[in-house]
Amino acid sequence: SFQLGVAIPLLPGGYKAKINAAKINEQIAKTKLEYEQTVLTGQLNILLQQYYKHKSAVSYYEITALPQASLIIKNAEKGFRAGELTYVQYQQSLATALKIRTDYIESVYQYNQSTLAIESIVGIK
Repeated sequence: SFQLGVAIPLLPGGYKAKINAAKINEQIAKTKLEYEQTVLTGQLNILLQQYYKHKSAVSYYEITALPQASLIIKNAEKGFRAGELTYVQYQQSLATALKIRTDYIESVYQYNQSTLAIESIVGIK
């Protein structure tokens, strides 16, 4: 002998509620995704602006400021050896050149940091 049965839900609203809840959860997930994409796009734009600013600064130092710093050191050494500069003036010239070189290193660091931050958002490893 065997038995056959059919299950007919008495209250079909239970499945309907689950479907509606799933649709609402899907809409919430889509909204969160759009929000996160907007936030990341904003962060990326800010980082790109910083990247170009730091890139420009590094370029300025490499093309203009570092050669000037070398020239300052060279002229300070010549002037000090020739007796045209006092020791204090010589030290001030060296300090100026050192400041330029230190600022260059800081610019390179900032440039690298902005590059790494962009890569972390974009997903480059």
